[in-house]
Amino acid sequence: MLGVRSESDKRESGESVRFERIERKIPIKLRARIVMDEPMELYGRVGEQEATVLGAVPQAAINAPLTRETVERNLLKFGATPYTPESIEIELGECVMVPISALNSLRRALVDELAPKNLRTESELSRVALDRPEQKRDRMRTTQFYDPSAISERAERFFDRIFIPLELFERYGKAEYGVMLPEVIYDSEMPRVTEMLSGATEKGAKYALVGNLGHLDLVKEFGLAAVGDIRLNAYNNSSVSAFEELGFESVILSPELSLAQQRDIGGRSASVVYGRLPLMITEKCVGRELGGCAACDAGKTVLRDRRGVEFPVMRRYEHRSVIFNSVPIYMADRSGALKDNRLTMQHFIFTVENRATVDRIIDSYESGIAIANLQCKRIK
Repeated sequence: MLGVRSESDKRESGESVRFERIERKIPIKLRARIVMDEPMELYGRVGEQEATVLGAVPQAAINAPLTRETVERNLLKFGATPYTPESIEIELGECVMVPISALNSLRRALVDELAPKNLRTESELSRVALDRPEQKRDRMRTTQFYDPSAISERAERFFDRIFIPLELFERYGKAEYGVMLPEVIYDSEMPRVTEMLSGATEKGAKYALVGNLGHLDLVKEFGLAAVGDIRLNAYNNSSVSAFEELGFESVILSPELSLAQQRDIGGRSASVVYGRLPLMITEKCVGRELGGCAACDAGKTVLRDRRGVEFPVMRRYEHRSVIFNSVPIYMADRSGALKDNRLTMQHFIFTVENRATVDRIIDSYESGIAIANLQCKRIK
C-alpha cells in the first residue's frame, strides 16, 4: 500500500527458492509380530519411552495372504502424528490374513499409548467440557480515547473508567485514568515504555488496557490491573477463563460475536457498544507518507477507497499508524437488546470524535434515541 517495488525487486522475488515447511518429527522404532492364531503385536520405542499394543487375531488366508510390503506400508502411515518411522522389524507368519483396517487400528492404538500423558487424544478432546469463568459481570461503562483532548467533563461523569494512550499520559493523565499500552513494543523501545509506565503510576494510574499477551508481565510489574483489549480476541468461555487465570481483571469480548453469543459468555467480560474498530496497524507512518510531517504531527489523516469512503488513520507510539473502520459500531437505540442479553459491561471507543460529538453520543446513549443520519454498524 505504501511502498514501491522496482522491476528488479519483483524479478528477484519470483526467482527466489520457495519456502518449504519445516516439520520436526519424533523418530519411532517399530517391531511387529503377526502370526497365526495369536493377537497381532506392535511394539514402539520413542527415546526412553516404549509401549506394546495388541490387535486382531490373524486367520488363515484363502486367496491373498498378507505380504510384508502391505504390513510395512500401513504400519508406517504416521501422517499428522508427531512421529516419523525410524526403523521397523516385521515377523510375519505364512499364509495369514487380517483386514487392512485392523493394521491401521493397531498403529493408532500405539500412537495413543505413546502420547504424553498431558496430551489428550482427539476422541478425548471431544468429551472435554469447556471451562467457564469464575467471575461475574458488573454494571460498568468504560472507554478509550485515542485523542485525550476530546475528553469532556460530561465524559468524565458518564464513564466509570477512561483509558488514554500511555505516551500521552504525561500530558493528559489524571489519577482516575487508565493507560492504553502501545500495540507494538520492540525490545529497543522497552526502556522508554517502562519509564512512561513508572510516570503514569506515580500520577495515580491503576489500570492498563492490554492487547498483547507479551505485555502482561510488564503491567503486573507496575501493579496495574490488566484489562484485555479486543485484540486478544476473547471469543468464548474457555478463552475468558484462560485470561482470568493469567491475571486479567476483565476482558473486552470480540466484537465479531453476536449479542446472544456475548450473553452466553461469563466472567467480567465487556461488550463494545460504540466506536470504530481498528482494522490494521502499520509500521510505516501513513500520515507522513500521505501528507508530510504536518499531517504526521497532527496525528490524524484518512485513507479513501475508490468509492470515496474514508478510513481514519491515527498516529500511535513511535510513528506507527492504526487504520480504523469507516463507520462506528452504534447501539444507542438498542439499549433494550443490550439489557435483554445482560450485557452490563459496556465499552466505547473514541477515535476522531471531538468534544461536542462525544457529548452528543453520550446524550444518545442516555436517551436511547439514535442520532439521525448516522452511518454506523449494529451488532445483531
